Amino acid sequence: VVVNTVLDVEDGDTTSIANLISTPGADNVISLREAITAANNTSGADTVTFDANVFSGNANSLIRLGGTELVVTESLTIDGSSGTNVVITGDAAMDDRLVTGTFITDVDASLQNDPNSLNDNSRVINFDTSRGSLTLSALTVTGGRVTSEVGGGIRLDGDGALTLDQSTVSGNSSTGSAGGIYAESGSVTLTSSTVSGNRSGSDGGGSLRVDRERGWRADPGGNAPGALPWHADAAATAA
Repeated sequence: VVVNTVLDVEDGDTTSIANLISTPGADNVISLREAITAANNTSGADTVTFDANVFSGNANSLIRLGGTELVVTESLTIDGSSGTNVVITGDAAMDDRLVTGTFITDVDASLQNDPNSLNDNSRVINFDTSRGSLTLSALTVTGGRVTSEVGGGIRLDGDGALTLDQSTVSGNSSTGSAGGIYAESGSVTLTSSTVSGNRSGSDGGGSLRVDRERGWRADPGGNAPGALPWHADAAATAA
């Protein structure tokens, strides 16, 4: 299914991908949220891509969530390579301070400017399934925020597999553990990707935390930790 709007709306028929394509709603476009919900309701692994004519770069490629996370419950690939520099941010109110020249939230600068400035932000992606895989390709995940929870940018809540390919997770935060990515028991693979510039309030894992089970793998050239849990407080990068 092809996303062809940056707006975070859901007025189409999301009972299946086929129904969404035939009945996209009054706006006659398909949002990322609609595409994910329809994929959740469609059996088997699915792929979400982006209309190159719409996602042409800069602000045209910025998806701003409206205050609630994107929930993935089935195997899914979200492939941003058909667009240009696709960014998904949890900054609903557009009030985050940004890293200069980017749409990436500068967590420290935002909180220094206004301690409440991130209160409108939501987690970006919650991969909530006991099995399956989620692949994010050519995407930037930023502006995610949770309080009294874990995984500000992405949470892997189950035994599934999360893969980041040519993607960036940066500028996310949690008052709990793992501002960037939290994987409770699944696996995380980074391929030509960066997880950095995230912040957490407790328990280490400023950028990435993987508890128990399989751990993480960075391809190529990454070194898996010798013991779990493993906390990457500064950054995890695979070039």
